[in-house]
This record gives sequence, structure tokens and C-alpha cells, in this order.
Amino acid sequence: MIVYAETVFISNFFIDLFLAAFTAAVLKRNCPARRLILSALIGAAFSAVYPIIGNYRYALKLACAIIMTIIISPEKKFVDYIMVLFTFCASTFILGGLVMFFIDFSGKRLTYEDFTYGFVPIVISVSCLIIIRLADVMKKQFLKTRQKNSLYYAARIKSGVYEKKCRAFYDSGNRVYANNGEPVIFVSDKIYNELNGEESATEIITAVGEKRVTLRRTDIEIYFPDGTNIIYKVSAGRLSVPCFDADILLHSDMQGDNL
Repeated sequence: MIVYAETVFISNFFIDLFLAAFTAAVLKRNCPARRLILSALIGAAFSAVYPIIGNYRYALKLACAIIMTIIISPEKKFVDYIMVLFTFCASTFILGGLVMFFIDFSGKRLTYEDFTYGFVPIVISVSCLIIIRLADVMKKQFLKTRQKNSLYYAARIKSGVYEKKCRAFYDSGNRVYANNGEPVIFVSDKIYNELNGEESATEIITAVGEKRVTLRRTDIEIYFPDGTNIIYKVSAGRLSVPCFDADILLHSDMQGDNL
């Protein structure tokens, strides 16, 4: 079987790119794409000249693996380099073992070279790279959604005979106070109009200075995830524009156990 150097280079580039990305993913290293590509280029170049190196090929192969892993994840401690190198080499051997297993299991006239050079390894490597990338995107989206949801609380607002359960958002940027120093929460237009507390025009203190608005006194009970409920007596301002998919914006200084 005749295999050309450029075929070896291109095939091994995609295989090494997958192995580098897989190693970074397993060790949870945030490796830029340019480092992965550079590492794969070095591995591919070595593979292209590997057959003509001679007696020192195994020593140079180890040196190449070390250089590739240093590029993938520069570390501060020697033990971290060893971990990256071990993971990279283990991934390489596992991949080779899977190829041999598939060849034996298929019972077809396939050779190791069929899965190492040409179209097949490129397609498989690119597919695996896409899977790794999609998994990373889904993980980040999941963490982002979970972090956002952790800022939402079930709450019940009471004012005289009016009572309503609703969704509250902990707004760390809400640092508005009434002129008596009381924290101010903001509620939706619909809720504000149902509050029975006497409406009063008040100067509120915001991050950009003072502003005159109308407020109503109310009680709000917040249900915390650990099962505790805390009632606050606050002033409520009108939130004309819906925000954060919630009916209430909590004040940053309403600090129960979990806020």
C-alpha cells in the first residue's frame, strides 16, 4: 500500500486535533483553538517524517508527545504536565485499541491503515470534534441557565386583603432606598395597582442621585430553597417595564440566609 506524505500529514492533523481537544476536555482545560491547531500541526508534521527518521524514532515520538501536551496546556507544576501527557498518551492508545477492535469485530478485509490515512479518519475525527464542541456549548448553557435560575425566588406579597404569590428576582443592582433609609423593591404595574397601602410621593436615593417617585408600603414573604420563609416590610415602587421575567425585583440588601 502506497501512502503519500501529504495524506499522512492531513490525516494525522485531524486525528491529533481530536486527541488534543479530547485531552483538554477530559482535564477541563480551557485551551484556545490556536493552541490545539498548533499542537496538531506539530504532531502531523512528525507523523509525515516518522518513517524516515531511523533508530531514534521512539525517543523522538515521546519528545513530540511532550511538546504537543505542553502546547495544549501550559502548566505551573510538573505533576500537571505529567497528568496532561498521561491523558494524551492514554487517549492515543485507547483510540488505537478501538480501531483494532473494530477491525477484528467487523470481519471485513480492513487494515489499520484504512483507519489511519485518508477520508475515513478525517470524517471520524471531525465528527468527534463537533461532538466535543457541542457538549461544551451545552454545558456552558446549562451552567448559565442554572446560575440565572438561582436568582429567582418564590414570593408572596400582601397588602391588606390583597395577597398574591408570584416570582421574584434578586437584583444585585437594585440599591434604591426611600428617604427614611428603607429598601425599595419594584413590582409590576398590575401588582402595584392592587396594593392597599397609602401612596406617598417620596424622594428615593439611587446610585445616580435622588429621584421623586410614588411608593406604597407592603409586606413581602420570600420562600428560600432551604425551607425558611422571611417576611420583609418594604416600600414598593412601580415597575412599568417587565424585567427579568419576574413580577418583583428584590432589593440587594434584603439579605436572608440565601440571598
